[in-house]
Amino acid sequence: MSMRTALYPHLAPIANRWSEAMGLQERYPDEHADFITQSRAEVVPLTRGDGVVFAVRHRPVQGTRGVYRVNMRHGVSRLRSGRRHTLGVIFDDAK
Repeated sequence: MSMRTALYPHLAPIANRWSEAMGLQERYPDEHADFITQSRAEVVPLTRGDGVVFAVRHRPVQGTRGVYRVNMRHGVSRLRSGRRHTLGVIFDDAK
């Protein structure tokens, strides 16, 4: 079993809770294979040692008048000292 197939069932419920909290209609299927049939590939240019995780386009934030959605900031800030280790797992079939 691939890492993305193993991780997907744990992440899909989180993404679905976020979608529901934000009042979005999009729902992610329970199984990774079903997600693959729905997904479309997007290219994220990375250089050696880079990685990225895209869960959803938005995330829910609790405000004074209820939950609202904010755009996710997809990226990693510049490393100024030390070392950073990252892991990228792509859940669609973009290669």
